[in-house]
Amino acid sequence: DCPHAEITLRQQRNTNEQDFAPFGLCLEVFHFAGSYLSLVVEIPPASCEGLRKRHLLQLSAVITREKPINIYARLNVKNGPNVEQILLTLPHEKTQTAVEFDLAYSQLNEKRAERMWVDLMFENPAMNQITIRDLTISRYPRAEI
Repeated sequence: DCPHAEITLRQQRNTNEQDFAPFGLCLEVFHFAGSYLSLVVEIPPASCEGLRKRHLLQLSAVITREKPINIYARLNVKNGPNVEQILLTLPHEKTQTAVEFDLAYSQLNEKRAERMWVDLMFENPAMNQITIRDLTISRYPRAEI
């Protein structure tokens, strides 16, 4: 829904000693007439092997922003003809943040999970610089009690 956008995307070296990733991704948005901007992060297909509803997927990120902005993370899991989606808001109080996607509350068909990706959605990103210095996605089994 964006008829006019002025966006630059570049890879840059992480220089902070606490950064684990050698490179980050810098997104500079100048003029943007749409409602949100989405960045898609593909998750390797091997991550779907053995995926069950008892799993939690954690997205940890180190993101800096010039101005406060809402960032949403949407997990998409393709299972057969369907795509299961879980949407969470990334907390913006700190640069280092994490959210957990709980597959127990999804309609996931465990036998047909074949592909996963995450959409990072930036709401009203105009006149802002957003730097993703690190992004980690981990899968954990739920403790059986």
